[in-house]
Amino acid sequence: MHVSSALSVAVYSLFLAVLQFSQGDGATNDSGVRITDEQRLYRRLRVNYDPHTRPVYNASHPVVVKIGITLTQIFDLDEKNQVLTTNVWLDHEWTDEKMRWDPEEYNGLKVLRIPCKHIWKPDIVLYNSVEDYTDGYMQALAMVKHDGNIFWPPIVKFHSTCQIDITFFPFDDQVCSMKLGSWAYDGFQVDVVNRSSGVDLSNYVSNGEWMLLKVETVRNVIYYPCCPEPFPDVRFIIYLRRRTLYYTYNVIIPCVMLSTLTLLVFWMSPESGEKVTLGLTVLLAFSVFMLLIAENMPATSSYVPLIGVYLTSVMALTSVSVVLAVLVSNISYRGRKDKVMPRFLRVCVTALARVMCFRLHFVTNDDIGRRTKYGSRNVWYKGVTNLVSNDSGCSLMDLESNVDYQPGAHPAASGDACFTDLEPDVVTVHSTGHCTEHDPTPQPADITPDQPLASSSRSRAKSPRRTEFQRSWDGGGVESSGDGGVDLDDIVGRLRSLLQREEEKDSGEDLCRQWQEAAEVIDRFLFWIFVVSTVLATVTSLVFLPLTKQELDANVDIFET
Repeated sequence: MHVSSALSVAVYSLFLAVLQFSQGDGATNDSGVRITDEQRLYRRLRVNYDPHTRPVYNASHPVVVKIGITLTQIFDLDEKNQVLTTNVWLDHEWTDEKMRWDPEEYNGLKVLRIPCKHIWKPDIVLYNSVEDYTDGYMQALAMVKHDGNIFWPPIVKFHSTCQIDITFFPFDDQVCSMKLGSWAYDGFQVDVVNRSSGVDLSNYVSNGEWMLLKVETVRNVIYYPCCPEPFPDVRFIIYLRRRTLYYTYNVIIPCVMLSTLTLLVFWMSPESGEKVTLGLTVLLAFSVFMLLIAENMPATSSYVPLIGVYLTSVMALTSVSVVLAVLVSNISYRGRKDKVMPRFLRVCVTALARVMCFRLHFVTNDDIGRRTKYGSRNVWYKGVTNLVSNDSGCSLMDLESNVDYQPGAHPAASGDACFTDLEPDVVTVHSTGHCTEHDPTPQPADITPDQPLASSSRSRAKSPRRTEFQRSWDGGGVESSGDGGVDLDDIVGRLRSLLQREEEKDSGEDLCRQWQEAAEVIDRFLFWIFVVSTVLATVTSLVFLPLTKQELDANVDIFET
């Protein structure tokens, strides 16, 4: 009786268990604890499963691994170290023959998410990575479907190498690639293919420095000399373009402004002494910009940055302007050394002035520098005659040269018209060739060097020539002759010295003005030369050459604008 009742209870319990299982309420383990369908499926899939072997029953069949990326952000492109840092979702998809089940046995369960460490994963690596793989990928869950299809999308931050072409910096476009493939398996064991023809950019976050143009996916198969097996890989090619606004305001505009300051060197006067100082200051500023750019550029000889070419050209122009400023200053100061301007230089200066519509005041094609230091005797005697002549135009020189003069006779008696207006109480010419000026009251012997020619109270004593003559006599200490007269040769000598000093002073000033004017003409000519050179260097380096790289747009569909 008791045996039959116990058997009835066992049958009833088994019936309830089968009924509960059929209704999807789970099952119990060996200990009688209820478990979920996922637990049952997970335990079943792990039975006799080895995550270290390829999940194919036939070893001759390859595991086809589909690789794709979802690009979320470009962190940085380090031009100096040539490293591209990106954040991607690395999508893996393959078929695991051991991970299959009938969904009907598990209440319609078609997708199971299990830890990736419990399943086999393809050893997909980034070939052009600059970091090690000690950390590995993110341990994301793998999504396993009932037909054995596995999808594993870990989040990865890639640090990949990128060959930087800085030729058109800062107007450059960069093309970087990421090569992904199996490291240990060949193409006969693991066949790597691209998951899609493009890249998912729906979650992309724009970069402030780089504009994303396009991302392409290309599959390559490589045969190495060592092995007959193929080695497939998938490459993701990223097209980037630098945003130039930052460099325009911080590099290009300051460089253009500094290059215009170089032109001011040729407008500064050589006497100011600041021509060379300004040129050296601008050259130093360009050197600072060159150092700033060199810090961000890779130390490579394969490419020369466009901005570097521009800075080098304007630095060369600045250096030449400093050298020319020194030469122009030397030309300007040559007049102070009484250097006569060569004829070829006068011809060049006048020609340049004519071309630039520059009006010359001192430099001409005439050989004005032929005048010797002392001049001709006729010129000096003409000056002496003008200075010592009386108001009527007569001079002491004429008195000295009057051969018809008789002692004791008035000079007018000789019949020379030069003496007709000369008063008898003003000048007396002695037979010794001396000329004295006296008054009827004092005697000729009373005339002293301290009181020369002062006895006459007539108006001609106040004439400029007589006043200058008197000052020269007073300052020169003209000696009187023994009979009270004044030595005419001594007077002429003193006047010749005075006129010689005045002529040398005027000649020196003329030379200074000539050299200064020549320096000004050369400065003006060099200014226009440097204006043309600076404009050509700026337009060529910053406008024309960057336009030659626009050919990339014809083959690339721009993602960002």
